[in-house]
Order: sequence, then structure tokens, then C-alpha cells
Amino acid sequence: MRILGIDPGLRNLGWGVIESRGTRLSHVANGVCTSDGDDLHPPVPCRKRCLHL
Repeated sequence: MRILGIDPGLRNLGWGVIESRGTRLSHVANGVCTSDGDDLHPPVPCRKRCLHL
């Protein structure tokens, strides 16, 4: 089974994927999605829309 973890933020969104096989867990991938510095003035929902997968 693969598990996706998401850490949402206002300017950055962190994500990670792990794989479970029995009792073993292993790292698959991780990363950060960032929004532009110009989007600090729109309301929070507008900024969050920019951080989508």
C-alpha cells in the first residue's frame, strides 16, 4: 500500500509518499509545492488554490 501525506501551508505545501509492505515502511518520494511571492495579497482560499496537486 502507498500512503500520501500532505502538509498544507499558506505559501508552501509539503508532501511525502511511503510504501508499506507487511511491517516494513519505505520512502518513495517527497517534495514541496510553492506559490509565487506575488500571491500574498489575495485571500487565503485564492492562495490555497495555487497549491494543488
